[in-house]
Amino acid sequence: MNIASTAVDQLPSSPDRSLTTDLHVEATQRLVEALVESDNRMSRRVELLGDAVFETDSHGKLVFMNSAWTPLIGLAIEDCLGQPVIDYVAPDSREHAAGLLSAECGSPGNALTRFTHRDGRDVWVLLTTAPIAVGGVVGVLHDFTSEKAAQDQLSMLSIVASSTDSLVVITDAHGRAEWVNPAFERRTGWTLQEVVGRTPGSFLQGPATDRATVERLRCALRERRSIREEILNYTKAGDPYWVALHITPVNDDGGRLERFIAVQTDTTERKRYEREILDHQTLLESRVMIRTAALARAKEEAEEAVRATIAFTAELTRAHDSLKEAQGQRRGLLDRMRALSGRLGSHNQASISGKVKVWRWVDSVRFPVASDPTVLERSRSMPTRA
Repeated sequence: MNIASTAVDQLPSSPDRSLTTDLHVEATQRLVEALVESDNRMSRRVELLGDAVFETDSHGKLVFMNSAWTPLIGLAIEDCLGQPVIDYVAPDSREHAAGLLSAECGSPGNALTRFTHRDGRDVWVLLTTAPIAVGGVVGVLHDFTSEKAAQDQLSMLSIVASSTDSLVVITDAHGRAEWVNPAFERRTGWTLQEVVGRTPGSFLQGPATDRATVERLRCALRERRSIREEILNYTKAGDPYWVALHITPVNDDGGRLERFIAVQTDTTERKRYEREILDHQTLLESRVMIRTAALARAKEEAEEAVRATIAFTAELTRAHDSLKEAQGQRRGLLDRMRALSGRLGSHNQASISGKVKVWRWVDSVRFPVASDPTVLERSRSMPTRA
């Protein structure tokens, strides 16, 4: 049954019917105006969206796009109207996107898809579509290029962090651990599940950890600045180990702090070598001091021996000088004796000569006295001199 004709049949007859018709026309006009205004409001709202909005007919051809379409794809809206939307999807992504863009998709869906910009570069978008009753789909393209690049970079960094021998810790803005790499788990004995939500210092620092270093680290975190330090940490089993620590804050595009990344290099072996070198240096310095003291004593002894030698030499010099003086005096005495002998008379010389002869004879007979008694007797019988 035709509801419209039935309603007309039930209308009052003219002139009441004419008035009713006018009211119906006016109501219809107002309804149309309201629909147009509603459509305009919806269009304005769609235009204000940062994402590209499009609609296709039952054949998959574009019948509407908002203004965000042009900067995303690089083509004017009038150039794209009537074209299959699948043509703007990158060739190797079309098979994946075809189900979402088909009028027979049946239910809303979304997927990360690659479109092609007019200049040939790839544009990663989050494609969301929903079927409409008249056939076709309405869809939204959210530009995901920056997020995809960030995800790719994060994935690459994650691969690097997972493969490196350095210990990597990622925390939230409050310093609570969100992720650690396998090298951290191997070195410390702590697993990711055990440390998530905890501050690294609460389970890594121990009794010999330098408090001044810890305070410098806390100050840098409060001030949200990068810092490098070397600190003594402890494993889960309580074994100490040294790390060179570099903490870097990570901010979002708006400058708000998102997280901290800490990269730690195990320096335990280097610290052990440094300790051994310092011990050897201390030992060598001790030996050098002992040797230096021994050399100083030897020097003092040598200097004392030199002083004694100098004193002895001086004494010898004085003795030599005295000897020379005595020799000079002896020569002088001999000279005076010779001069005195020269002044003696001849009689004195003869007398002296006689006495000398007597003395020589006495001397000649003294020696045999002890061995021959007759000699003594003969000497007694010799006349004595008046």
